[in-house]
Amino acid sequence: MDGDEISERNIPLSSVFTLRDVGRYKVKVTEAFLRSKFGDRIDIESYSLFSDKARIEAMTGPEMLFLGVDDPWTRLSITNLRVEANKPYMNLGFYGWEASYMLVLPHRTACWACLWRPRDDERVQKLKREGKCPEPEPNVPGAVIPGTVQRLIGFAAGEAVKFFAGIGRLAQYYKFNTFTGDEDLRFLDSPRFFKPDPECPVCRREEEIDVSEITWPRDRRNRPR
Repeated sequence: MDGDEISERNIPLSSVFTLRDVGRYKVKVTEAFLRSKFGDRIDIESYSLFSDKARIEAMTGPEMLFLGVDDPWTRLSITNLRVEANKPYMNLGFYGWEASYMLVLPHRTACWACLWRPRDDERVQKLKREGKCPEPEPNVPGAVIPGTVQRLIGFAAGEAVKFFAGIGRLAQYYKFNTFTGDEDLRFLDSPRFFKPDPECPVCRREEEIDVSEITWPRDRRNRPR
């Protein structure tokens, strides 16, 4: 789901987009590429609209949701929906050479808002809603480096396989800098994993919650927390 159209700046960041795709919806081009590659072996639907135009069920229904929006207030809103529905999600963030991955299990781990909830003075104008999305130049802060995207998506894909198969050691958080080589990797069964913030406006509960009553795909309740 994405309301963005392909621009020339997107082409170096993707192995799918070409110059002839400029002006087309990203999700439609990606869907066509995947269908041409996998045929009937893949079941996929795409929606060329922004999340604020989508039905709430589109955010709360999936067993797993991969969240990669670039507006902090949209990310906060979707985080709130997933936490209210007690549904896990994987958060992907990009900024220049840096990228971060985060697995969120509501009320068991920190959610995105626990660590990075935006302040009122950081609110941005949603120019995308008007079809006006200024694109940063490729070499200025905020632009995404192709290698950063590929590395993070590859990592998230591996974690998704482990999550749904119920095998392997799940990472809760991973942040890296492609330029400096700095990394921060935290696993769910490690004492270093990020716990929910008691003051988080999204995760905070007025009453205690019995996490043993929350079930996850492949029943991960008995796996290390």
